Amino acid sequence: MTFPRTLVVQHYHLRPAGVRRVIETALPALLRAAHGSLRRVVILTGEASPDEWETRLSNQCELPLEFVVEPSLNYQPEFQSSRSRQQWLARLIGPDALVWSHNLSVGRNFGLSADLPRACEEAQARLLLHHHDWWFDNRWERVAPTDFARFAELTFPRGSRILHATLTRREYLPLASYLPCRWLPNPVSLEPPSPRSGEDLTWFMPCRVLRRKNILEALLLKNWISPTSQLAVMGQASSPVEQNYSERLQALNQIEFGSGFRPHGPVAVTSLLEGFGLPFIETAAANRPFIGRYLRNASPDIQRAGCSLPLRYREVRINRDLFDYAAEKERQRSLWHEWTAALPAPVRTLPTEPRLPSNGIAFSRLTLTGQLEVVANQPTWTSCQKWNPGLTSAVESGVPPLASLTAKAHAFFSPEAYAQRFWREVLRPISAASDGAFSSLLQQKMAPENLYPLLMAPIT
Repeated sequence: MTFPRTLVVQHYHLRPAGVRRVIETALPALLRAAHGSLRRVVILTGEASPDEWETRLSNQCELPLEFVVEPSLNYQPEFQSSRSRQQWLARLIGPDALVWSHNLSVGRNFGLSADLPRACEEAQARLLLHHHDWWFDNRWERVAPTDFARFAELTFPRGSRILHATLTRREYLPLASYLPCRWLPNPVSLEPPSPRSGEDLTWFMPCRVLRRKNILEALLLKNWISPTSQLAVMGQASSPVEQNYSERLQALNQIEFGSGFRPHGPVAVTSLLEGFGLPFIETAAANRPFIGRYLRNASPDIQRAGCSLPLRYREVRINRDLFDYAAEKERQRSLWHEWTAALPAPVRTLPTEPRLPSNGIAFSRLTLTGQLEVVANQPTWTSCQKWNPGLTSAVESGVPPLASLTAKAHAFFSPEAYAQRFWREVLRPISAASDGAFSSLLQQKMAPENLYPLLMAPIT
């Protein structure tokens, strides 16, 4: 295994959590596992950290780190590509380098998606495009319909030095038939469980206010299982597109919105979508009471690794008399036609219009207005018990069961194991690519089970 002499780590910004956390967890272990072969490490970003993170990371690494901040590498709503930037990137990267690029697939800077592969080819450097999220996964507002073909091509560039990686096997499998692709789930810095001091009744959601976190479902579950408890969400909305959602939740006066607040009570993860599933793993490591949705992409990997989550459910179902069924049906019909009309023409025929069943309706499949109506009607557990038999034990005990992590999972998710897996997968020979990767993954993302009215528009 021949290590590169230079490692360049690229991400849009160095704001707390998210990809920054992946970098800070993995990088020291990656340097140790390279056994002194690396001579230069560059952190390339569009926005410096707000909290002196660079100094803290440097102190953990056995090589000096170079930090290069270029604002044009941050989020850019317009397509901005330039030959001069390609040349500057090529000079910065240099030969005998590996560029570890994070999440260009989320579509925040398509100009960079065009320039970086060309720069790596010019520098004769290997490029690892590590895909965390996807712009075509309920984020269509980021792409003008007329740009669809160009941006689809930029998502999975091909070349003799370009390698792709996903966080989940579900996304890896359709891509691996067409691209040199690897499965690289994130490392996790696992802390030992903190001692319990008394009974903490606060339910906690380790997330910011985002529609895809499906926060009202956690409130509904808490009201059934532990009605005297409080529900706390870690942070406020940070995106303008989530502002309406945030304001309508705050108007309920039933949820506490903190900043980094981490109580020791039950954890609820009711997300409609998760790129990797870190909240599941951290909760299990902390041996906390847990309740959460089964996620098609992340849950199988987490379970296979040794994460025990006794209370996972597919859907929370409710009676149709808890909301205006006819109004919700019409609202969803109208929303569907507006949403599909705004999709790029080649995509409009892919999704199937969702249909509300006559009863036993999945709470997650309602618009925000429909969810708020249900919460306002204060549904009792007895009125919905027949639709949710898997929740009965937790309701009777008043607390979800404990999650746990096996020794196998601790080893699998450790930074040391990640570093070994990373270098082994990244330095393998790169096979030839063929057409079909984008359309294959797009078919998966547009399947009915992955489409939610709550995510089709900021105001529903």
